[in-house]
Amino acid sequence: MISYSWVPWFRELALNIAAGRPKLLAEKAKAIDGFEGRGLLKFSDDQIDPFSFFCTLAADVTAENRLRILRSAGEVFAIKCGFQDFQVKEWTMPNARANASLFHNGGPGGDPKTPKMLWHLFLQAVKEEPAFDGRLFDQVLGIKGVAMARLTQTLFLINPFYFLPADRLCPGPLAPFARGVNGTPKDHKEYQDFLEAVKRLFPMCRPYEINEFLDGIAKELVGANPQCFHVSTNVHGGNEDHW
Repeated sequence: MISYSWVPWFRELALNIAAGRPKLLAEKAKAIDGFEGRGLLKFSDDQIDPFSFFCTLAADVTAENRLRILRSAGEVFAIKCGFQDFQVKEWTMPNARANASLFHNGGPGGDPKTPKMLWHLFLQAVKEEPAFDGRLFDQVLGIKGVAMARLTQTLFLINPFYFLPADRLCPGPLAPFARGVNGTPKDHKEYQDFLEAVKRLFPMCRPYEINEFLDGIAKELVGANPQCFHVSTNVHGGNEDHW
C-alpha cells in the first residue's frame, strides 16, 4: 500500500528545526537513539547543518534501524504528526548511503562558511513558497561530493510539497510524457525549469505523488505511455492497492 505518512512528519520536523535554528539542531541531534557514531555528531555544534542532518536521518540503513532512529527523532523533536510503523518499508523517499550523508567534512580543513551557507539555503527551502537565490543553490551544488541528485533529494525531504528529486528516477520514466524536459539538470536554472515543466505535466499533483508515480514506472509497477497511465489508489479504507 502506498504511504505518504512520511510527508507531514518530515515537514513538521523541518519547520521545527527552522524555528530552533543551529542551537536546537545540535542539541537534539545528539539525543537521537541510533545516531551514535554517525559522522554528523563528530562535528562541533556550529558545524552541524540541516542538509547533513536530513541526509543522515534518511540514510540507507536497515529498516529496523531506520524505524528506531525515526521513532527517537520524533520523540526528541516532539513531532505531533505520527506515522504508521508497518509502512516504513513502503515509503518512496530518498535514502542516501550511510557513508555519504554529509554535505561537508566539518574538519579543520573545511570551510567554516559552508555550514552557514547550508543553513541559509535550508531556511529558504523550508518556506511554503521557496524563493531561491540561484547563486546560493549553485554554490552548494559546487561543494565537493555534493551532486544534483543528493542536493535535490535532500530538498525533497525538507519540503516535499515543493521540491522533486532530479535523480535516476527522472530521465527514463519521464520520457513517455515529455521528450523536451531535461531530466538531468546541471545548475539552478536548469533545475527550476525541470521542476516547473514536471509540475505542468502533472497538474494538481504534489511532488511526492509525482515521485511515487515515477518510482512505480522505474520498478515496472505502473504502465505508462503519452496518452494514458495507471494510477494506484486505496479505496473504502481497504488495505490493498486497486488498479
